Amino acid sequence: MAIQFTNSLEQEFPVVSKMSIPYELNPYGQASSGGRTGTDFDMYFVESPWGPRVICFMKLNFIFTNGSGGAWDDGERRDWVANWTSQIAGRWSTNRLTTTSDGRPVGLRFYFSIQINSSSQSAHWPVHVEKIKDSEEHKRYKSLTCTRKSPLCEMRHVQLSSFDLKPLSLEPGVTQRIALHEFGHMIGYMEDEYKRRSRYFGETGSMMHSGEAVEPRHLKPFKDYADSLSRTWDTHMHAYSKKVQAEQHKIALLAQKQTKATMDSIRFQNAGGILSGKPAPQYVLKPGMPGGPSEYKVPPLLHKR
Repeated sequence: MAIQFTNSLEQEFPVVSKMSIPYELNPYGQASSGGRTGTDFDMYFVESPWGPRVICFMKLNFIFTNGSGGAWDDGERRDWVANWTSQIAGRWSTNRLTTTSDGRPVGLRFYFSIQINSSSQSAHWPVHVEKIKDSEEHKRYKSLTCTRKSPLCEMRHVQLSSFDLKPLSLEPGVTQRIALHEFGHMIGYMEDEYKRRSRYFGETGSMMHSGEAVEPRHLKPFKDYADSLSRTWDTHMHAYSKKVQAEQHKIALLAQKQTKATMDSIRFQNAGGILSGKPAPQYVLKPGMPGGPSEYKVPPLLHKR
């Protein structure tokens, strides 16, 4: 059973790595191992109430542009971002990314810090979303992820359309939400498996081809990160678990002693009639009662004539 940790865990034993968990994740990460920052995203390994988890934390700036579909209003922007985050987290998260050295499953979760139409340059990814007219234009729209500035890309960014959260049939028998495919590039998987040169060209159901199946190869950076930490993490967890259990045992013993002392005090006061406000009862030893005549068999008193 998972132990309920607090954010002071870093003070209990040396952490695996030295970067503190960001404040946005504090409600989730009961105990952090620190993490690893990156250009595309940050990674954290935490012990949550549900067991060990790798967290992908990504700062995003959504930039909404008007197009053939007209102008965005504030409600449409908020709804699109909310749908994007829920669909990404729902499809890319897993409960069995890998296992720790003692066999516990390690999950993967995605968390986002989001700005809309901000001028800030602190985001991992600027995500441009153009409002288009209809599904026919959606079929022709070129969504893409530019991981670096190049002759094809003026800047590092993601380009999406307003329809990219809707399923699109790209191959017979499979559908895909384009935004979910592009997210695969955002977390570092750069191979487009629908291209003939791809090793996985025949796997049309793959998320990085034309479907939505997330394969282990797509999550390799997170698995490698978890595997590099899990043995050390389990060692720390076992040590901390013993310490917590010992402290909990001490607290339980103290509570038992306090409860017994309280009950003894109540019994004593009741016996004297203090709590009831009535006179203390007069106990008389009778035959058959503990301490009564039948128990001790007091000999009869002899009278002199």
